[in-house]
Amino acid sequence: MTATAPPPATPRPSTSLGWRLAAIAVVALAFTLRVYRLDYQSLWFDEGFSAAMALGPFGEIFAHAADDPHPPGFHVLLWLWKYPAGGGEFAMRMFSLLAGVGSVALIFRLGVRLGGPVLGLSAALLAAINPFLVHYSQELRVYSWLLALSLLSAVLLLRALDGRLQWRWYALAAGVFVNMHYFACFVLATHAGWVRSEEHTSELQSLAYL
Repeated sequence: MTATAPPPATPRPSTSLGWRLAAIAVVALAFTLRVYRLDYQSLWFDEGFSAAMALGPFGEIFAHAADDPHPPGFHVLLWLWKYPAGGGEFAMRMFSLLAGVGSVALIFRLGVRLGGPVLGLSAALLAAINPFLVHYSQELRVYSWLLALSLLSAVLLLRALDGRLQWRWYALAAGVFVNMHYFACFVLATHAGWVRSEEHTSELQSLAYL
C-alpha cells in the first residue's frame, strides 16, 4: 500500500490588532461593572469568615481547615494578598474581582482558540455583563477563582497539547486549582479523559496513513 501524507493541520485562528483592542475594551467594561459599588454592602457571614482567616494568624487557616468545606488555598492566598492590598473590605474584595476580570480575558482567549475571534469576543462580552458573574466577582469567597482557574487550566492544557507550553505550567495551575476548591477534581478529570480521547484519535489517524 502506498503511504499517503497526512493532511496539513488546520491553522489556529489568529487575532488582529482590532480584535485585541476590542477584547481590551470588553475587559475594561468587565472591570468597571465589577468595581462599581464594590464595598457598598458590608461583608456577610461567609465573607466575614474569609476576612477573619486572612486577617488572623497564618496558622489559624490550617487550624480551621477541618471545619471548612473548601481547601485552605484561597485563604492562604488571601492572607498574602492583605500585605500589598490592605485589610479593608474594598481591598479584600479586589482579590475576587481580579479573578472575575481575568476570567473574561481567559474566555476571550479560549474562544479564539476554539472558534475564532468572533466567538471569543462574543463570549467575553456575555461574561463581562453577566449579573451572576458580576455578583460573585464582588464577593469575598472562592467562587470567582474557581471559574478563573477552570479557564486558565483549560487554556494551558490546549497550549501544552499544541507543544507551545511545557506541561509543568499546566501542572502548576492544576495544583493551585485543587487547593482552591475540591470541585477542581471534576474539571481535571474531564481534562484527562479528553486528552486520552485525543491520543486515541491520533493513534487511529496514524494507522489510517500506514
